[in-house]
Amino acid sequence: MYDHVLKSLEIENTSILKNTVDPTTIKAVVYDCSGFEFVFNWIGVKKFDFAFDGNKKVYSTDRDEEYFIIEEDKNGLEEWAYDEITSYNDKYLQHEILLHSGAKIKIVCNKLILKRRRFKNLVG
Repeated sequence: MYDHVLKSLEIENTSILKNTVDPTTIKAVVYDCSGFEFVFNWIGVKKFDFAFDGNKKVYSTDRDEEYFIIEEDKNGLEEWAYDEITSYNDKYLQHEILLHSGAKIKIVCNKLILKRRRFKNLVG
């Protein structure tokens, strides 16, 4: 997947409700420009890593209280640049996602379910 918009990312841990080895599930909803949304469900998450240094270029005007970000620095956490799914070992998959902001998401899980469906136009 390249150049998509990350709309939501939810993490659920059911260790209190179930006695399982990997009780964490992560769900993400991602939109693309062709009118589809993708729903990712990472089940049996063994490891989750979200690396973001938070360094964005912020500029100011002559007045100290006015700050702005120039257009080329506006790419943020919601913009999914690309991803790669590889084998972590014989039981787990590793899904690495790079966002345009430079943030990286790594998810190691034993099951990945991906659904694609058409969504209504986001603009009016």
